[in-house]
Amino acid sequence: MELQLKFKESASDDARRVVLDKLASQGARKVAPLFPDSGDRYLKSLYTVDAGDDRAHLLGLLQAEDAVEVAEPAMRRRLLAH
Repeated sequence: MELQLKFKESASDDARRVVLDKLASQGARKVAPLFPDSGDRYLKSLYTVDAGDDRAHLLGLLQAEDAVEVAEPAMRRRLLAH
């Protein structure tokens, strides 16, 4: 299962790194920026997390972090064929 997170714009790079390291050490399979090549600070604050079976645990961890503005399950999207 995937999660999405948005860091607060005021969160320092060090605070962001602490959260990302916690996710990795707590069982996240993969953590990646949603827009890795963007130079925009807002877009750089958006991440996806492959939480595997630990979705509830990792969501709780993110929601407790001061550096995180939003953490939520990723919506399943389906492209409509035309």
